[in-house]
Amino acid sequence: MRRTQIRSSRVYTFFIVLASNLFLFADYEFLPVHFSELLLMRLGLTVVELGLLYAIGFARVSHAFLILSAGLMIYHIGIVYIGILAAEAGLYTYQQGTVIVLVYCCTLLQAPMRHSTVVVLFSWLTYTLGIGLFTDTPYIIMLNNLLVFGTVAFMGLMAVAHRERYLLAFFLKSNELNEQKQQASQQALTDALTELPNRFALMRKLESYRGRVPKDMLVMMLDVDNFKLLNDQFGHHAGDMALKLIAARLQEIYQNEDQAFLARYGGEEFILLYEEAGDGRSRHLAEQAIQAISALQHPTLPPLTLSAGAYVTRTAETSISECIERADTALLAAKAEGKNRVIFAN
Repeated sequence: MRRTQIRSSRVYTFFIVLASNLFLFADYEFLPVHFSELLLMRLGLTVVELGLLYAIGFARVSHAFLILSAGLMIYHIGIVYIGILAAEAGLYTYQQGTVIVLVYCCTLLQAPMRHSTVVVLFSWLTYTLGIGLFTDTPYIIMLNNLLVFGTVAFMGLMAVAHRERYLLAFFLKSNELNEQKQQASQQALTDALTELPNRFALMRKLESYRGRVPKDMLVMMLDVDNFKLLNDQFGHHAGDMALKLIAARLQEIYQNEDQAFLARYGGEEFILLYEEAGDGRSRHLAEQAIQAISALQHPTLPPLTLSAGAYVTRTAETSISECIERADTALLAAKAEGKNRVIFAN
């Protein structure tokens, strides 16, 4: 949010600094005696301001507004000096340049409240001291200007405070909406029972391959043995508990494996994708899963086991779906051979 403000503030300041040199026509008309001095001063201020605007491009956000504010205060010192020269010539309209600075500070500068307050108070104070100490400006004009500038400063700071409250509320609301969106997205990709990625998350994972099947990737289908019998004898609550236990144990095994993607495929089936596993690593991962589940113990559940079918991809693979089908075929063979084992399609 602040970065966006900085970018726009730099653009606004750039054009306003350049446009301020149009006042050279007024200098030439009303202050011809000091025109050469004013020309050099305005051009010098322009160079300084443009240099600061360039430096902001390399500064952090917290420093960028500080640089902008410092540049604005430097610029106002120049305005006060021009106002002093004009007052000596009996011209008091030049002193209205402070109003321009105050209005700009409270609008297009878009600085946070603390920066805006410092610039506004500095501008009001430097005007008061500069014009009050170094000119013979009539008392009534001085008092009028102080009241006008004070009113502008007060209303401007109120506007800045209102803007900051709105930006803070908008920022917090935006963050809240983003968090809700992320949570909703996460929930849509997560199986409610096991808290593993669901079938939709698996599809997104497969789509990420874009038709390119990674070499030496383990594709393994895992199925809970005798799950229908478990539901029939102990009830669906026991079946749900078994799935949670198995999912938690598998997740524990693979949670530190960056290459592993474990998901609930559907019903009592799970799927594991493990990139860059190779033959030896794949067999270890598969046997590890079978042994870990067979070692599970729960006081209200019978012994739990898994059957698994696995396939390790080769260089010639073109379809991840075909690889899953081969692993699923190997799973059926593992079931047929007595369950609680893994068979590789390769």
